[in-house]
Amino acid sequence: MGWIEKDGTKYYRISRTIGKKLNENGFEVPVRREFTARTKKEATQKYEEYLENRASDINNANVYFGITADAWINDFFIPDDSLKGSTKAQYLSS
Repeated sequence: MGWIEKDGTKYYRISRTIGKKLNENGFEVPVRREFTARTKKEATQKYEEYLENRASDINNANVYFGITADAWINDFFIPDDSLKGSTKAQYLSS
């Protein structure tokens, strides 16, 4: 965190943890991202905007999951001949 210089212009940089991911050994490691702006206040605002946009993307992902689940049922589950019709009916009614 602090001031950095790019192309002769000073910027303020903050670094925040935005999540976790698995590394090549299977351990969770933090994912960090840098936000730069002309002032600390602007950099913090960029971080807050990122969090808001990410939250709205998560809500949209739930909608996409429903669409994807319906497509999977119609394209793979119903045409599958390894299951009997009564089993499919029980799964679809639940």
